[in-house]
Amino acid sequence: MSNTKLWVVGKITNVLNDGWDFIGVFSDEPLALNAVSTVCTNLDDEDKSKYFIAPAKLNEPKVCADGSDWKGGYFPFE
Repeated sequence: MSNTKLWVVGKITNVLNDGWDFIGVFSDEPLALNAVSTVCTNLDDEDKSKYFIAPAKLNEPKVCADGSDWKGGYFPFE
């Protein structure tokens, strides 16, 4: 069970301080993409570009070095 891949959805809130809001966690990538599409339905392009999707594994810690990107993460509206 520890190899279960999940998809985290978040929104960047402060680029300078690496701030972000947790939106949800999903069992597969299409569900995460659907969540982002639903949340962003009435947003302009600038706001849409703040939402990201990134992989995570259940029961495995994930630490990104300061200033680095979340490996495998992406911004679907960029």
